[in-house]
Amino acid sequence: MVRYDYLKARSVKEAIGWLKEYGSRAMLIAGGTDVMVGIKQGKFAPEVLISLRGIEELSYIRPEDQRLKIGALTTHRQLERSELIRERFGALADAVQNLGSVQ
Repeated sequence: MVRYDYLKARSVKEAIGWLKEYGSRAMLIAGGTDVMVGIKQGKFAPEVLISLRGIEELSYIRPEDQRLKIGALTTHRQLERSELIRERFGALADAVQNLGSVQ
């Protein structure tokens, strides 16, 4: 059984601080599904998992000028359900339908 410490960051600043503290012994996770599979398969062996899941400022979909900004913690499901994406970014809406690991 793989053992690791689990830390849940409440801010980007806190996550960066832990990354500096633990360095290569740490791994960032969002949902964690794919990372946990990798750990079980022996692909990863972090001593510390730093969860970004609670950092709400990283989950957003918003238009800016002629572009669309998507936050790092925005899920495939949020993209799939976004009215903004369906109405203004049709190619992205189509692509989201074909992504794996929808959560």
